[in-house]
Order: sequence, then C-alpha cells, then structure tokens
Amino acid sequence: MLVSGFAVNPGPPPGETASHLLAYAGANHSAILIGGWLQVTGTLVLAVFALALASSAGFLGRVSGAVLVVGLCTLLAVSLGEMVCYAGLASSHGATVRVAADLIPGVQHGYTIVAAPLVFLALGMGILRSASLPKTLAMAALGFGITFWVLGLVGVIASIQPLVDFFAGFQALWWVVAAATVGLRGVGRASGAEAGGPPGPGAPLAPATAS
Repeated sequence: MLVSGFAVNPGPPPGETASHLLAYAGANHSAILIGGWLQVTGTLVLAVFALALASSAGFLGRVSGAVLVVGLCTLLAVSLGEMVCYAGLASSHGATVRVAADLIPGVQHGYTIVAAPLVFLALGMGILRSASLPKTLAMAALGFGITFWVLGLVGVIASIQPLVDFFAGFQALWWVVAAATVGLRGVGRASGAEAGGPPGPGAPLAPATAS
C-alpha cells in the first residue's frame, strides 16, 4: 500500500516553474490525493505491524522498543506532513502550490534523518536479542538503518533523492519478508497445537491441575 502510494503519486518534478506546477496539479489532482492517502494509510499499517512485531518478539518494553516508538511517531509525522503538502499541491492555488512543492523535499528529509534510521536500528537491535525471529532479519534491518542514516547525512549537503527513493522502495522487501516470517511461524504453531504436538515458542502453557 505504501509503495503503491508512491507509484500513484511520485510528486511534482523538481525545478518546475509556477505555471508548470499548476498544470501538473490540475492534470494529476486525483492521483495526488489518492497517492497521499495510500502513503498515510500504508504508514499507519506499517506502524501497527512494527509494534505487533516488537511485542511478539518481547522487546517492546525495552530501550529498543522505546526507540522504535519514537521512530514510528516520527515516521507518521513525516507521512502526515507530506500529505498536507500534497493537499496544498492539489488545491490548484498558485501561491499554495508553489509553497507546497517547495516544502515536500524538506519534509522528506525527516524520513532519512530520523524516522527510517530509528525504526530499522531499533528493530534490528530488538530482533537480534530475540530468539523468536531469524537473525538475518535483524542484520538486514541494521543494514537499512545505517544506510538511511548515511543517506540522511549526505542528503543535507547533496541532492540524492533518486538514491533515497531506490532504497525506500527496496526496504519494502524487508517488511514483506518479516510479515511472511511471522505468518508462517504462526501457522506452524497453530498446526502443532491442532496435531497434539508440543506448543511452539511463545505458546501459553496449560494450567497445572491439582492431584
């Protein structure tokens, strides 16, 4: 959903004149708003999944869990801020369109400087200390966190938005693999319980009966 939002609404071309921005906004009014809605909704779903993942892995109450919450709040703020800019862009009012188009890149800096590094580094550290998820997920998350931190630093002094867009799309694979891993392990626990086998990791123990 989040990736499809960027596909539907890639944003206005950089360096356009006011008249070209107005023409872009008029021709893409619906796509701008639908894409913005998909981005915000997709970010919200991602945040809920990340919290559920941290809870099931047992690190939501630790320092890494607190860092994850801060990162997710920042991510939602960036997404909502970008949606406000898209709404201004779709307004088709000359001054508003110009200001909104200029603000979008600034809002996007919040993703690489704070949101993405905090979220991925927190997930990586939390999963690394958990026995319920593969360590490969943790290492990949740490790699994305470091990569986005470097991109955030470099992006302040150089124009690297195409590179940021590439990694932002590529990191979606991490979420797909994480969701599939959680889903398959959940199915495995349920299947073991139905077959009368031993409960999987994290399954509740049956209460002891008095003899």
